[in-house]
Amino acid sequence: MLQLYVPEDEAPVVASDWANKPNYVDFITAEQAESIRIHGRGIIDMSMLDWHARKVMLLTGCRDVSIEGLTIVGTSHWTIHLSNCVDSSIADLTLIGYRENSDGIDIVNCERIQVTDCFIRTGDDAVAVKAMDAPPAIGGRDIYVSDCTVWNDKVRCFGIAGETRTDISDVVFENCNVVHSTAVWTEEVGSLCIVVGDRGTISNIRFENITIEEERQHAMICLIFKDRWSVDQEPGQIRNVTFRNIKIPEGTASLFHGSDASHIVDGVHIEGLVIGGKQAERLGDIPLKKNEYVRNLTLS
Repeated sequence: MLQLYVPEDEAPVVASDWANKPNYVDFITAEQAESIRIHGRGIIDMSMLDWHARKVMLLTGCRDVSIEGLTIVGTSHWTIHLSNCVDSSIADLTLIGYRENSDGIDIVNCERIQVTDCFIRTGDDAVAVKAMDAPPAIGGRDIYVSDCTVWNDKVRCFGIAGETRTDISDVVFENCNVVHSTAVWTEEVGSLCIVVGDRGTISNIRFENITIEEERQHAMICLIFKDRWSVDQEPGQIRNVTFRNIKIPEGTASLFHGSDASHIVDGVHIEGLVIGGKQAERLGDIPLKKNEYVRNLTLS
């Protein structure tokens, strides 16, 4: 086991961030590199670090990255952060975080990324696709997440999360499980989420073969709104989203809200939804929070 700490003589790279915490150099970093292998069966323990002290990994502008087989516990900040990476994979990780901002896997402005066979318990987003860089950067494209299990205590389990400055498309989450999702502090938290906080268009997103065992807020979310992390003034769009063969607990609500008549949720297709062990046969069977800026919502 490798236990990380901050030496007394190490200077921070950021003296005080938005949370009034110093940030130190991240543990594993690479920039504009390729053919990187981060493999092993060991444990990286971040629990001695203060909140926000370090991320475990920050890989920026990299190609052909493989991260596999690690256990990471006590995360003080984001755990795995890929930024502007392409043609990379993450597999067989066990991530245990409990603090706010201890995101599991953040895939930011990336293309052709695969995430498979991970267990993630986190105090923030578990597996999130984001677009924090504005155009002409790629927002996110051809991202595949499968066979992952999540226990989420504070924010979201799987999906597109908040920072959406550039278009994101062709993202799949399938064959996954949510064992617990317990956050109730705000509307935009839940299991399967598309949350658009900036001007990007989010399209061609599929959630398939996913079992939600416990969800205390929302099972499915398609939401266009503004929060403290929003940068762009103009809202975004959500188009062509499929929820297929999803199992959710009885009485669990879902949330579909557009922003206004020009920034809508358009084309949400729900197929084979099972609620509390019973097949949903019509939209009225779904505990649903929906506003007037949602178009072409179907159930089959």
